[in-house]
Amino acid sequence: MPIAGPLVELFKRRDRARLYMAPDGTPGISEYVFHRGGQPLGDYRKAWKAALKAAGLPRMYFYDLKGTAARGLRKQVDEQTAMAVMGQKTPAVFQRYRIVDVEDEAEALKTLAAFA
Repeated sequence: MPIAGPLVELFKRRDRARLYMAPDGTPGISEYVFHRGGQPLGDYRKAWKAALKAAGLPRMYFYDLKGTAARGLRKQVDEQTAMAVMGQKTPAVFQRYRIVDVEDEAEALKTLAAFA
């Protein structure tokens, strides 16, 4: 998967951070991009719940962001590109995540009014 923008520098930093020192003082290279002392970080769900609580947001699942991503991508790029970025193989699957919000409807009405 291609990466661009700030993710490029993030992954460069993480590549350098693969080097770590074991508790016994021996150096090692982690097989993980994100690790703590060479070991995987573990389940992200605990950190996700804590982040939601700290932000004062209601309970939601990380997976819920797929709809947000689909909506944002579709506004910026063509559907095929958005599908490729999200890993969707068919338009039908992509459409499940294509959420229309109030802003989308308002924009459509403005566009329609411009032609009336």
